[in-house]
Amino acid sequence: MLHPDRYLNTMLRSLKRRLREAPSDEGVSLVELLVAASMGAVVMGAVALLVIGAVKTQPKITKQAENITTARWALNRMTREIRSGIAIKEKSASMVSFEGYVRHATCGGSTMLASTVSATKCRITYECSTTACFRKESEPQVNGGTAQQIFTGINSSQVFS
Repeated sequence: MLHPDRYLNTMLRSLKRRLREAPSDEGVSLVELLVAASMGAVVMGAVALLVIGAVKTQPKITKQAENITTARWALNRMTREIRSGIAIKEKSASMVSFEGYVRHATCGGSTMLASTVSATKCRITYECSTTACFRKESEPQVNGGTAQQIFTGINSSQVFS
């Protein structure tokens, strides 16, 4: 068995020998540093352009999503009312008018009925122009009422064709 001092001396000699034989690392040259910095700048510029583009288009994407949600809600409402309607009175490519029941106290009114009261029979008219669709409620024998815009952003007036 080796003596501890002798063992320590052997280890130190071995370490010195390895350090002398190790390749010298003198660092990086100025050219290497400039090339690495310019490559980093190009990569960071590309990332910045992507982030700026995403931030600029986000409001447009949000608005489109809102429009799609509104149109889906309006189409579901139109479909539900047309299916539960009693009789179609008039129809064309841009308008449909039918009798149906609404949960308002009066036709065209805004006061909602209690769930225990029977619905009111009214004439419901959907009419679409090339940019928007409107809904009207009136008495069953009257073709009128106040038009309420339900959604915009369509490209054709021939919604019901």
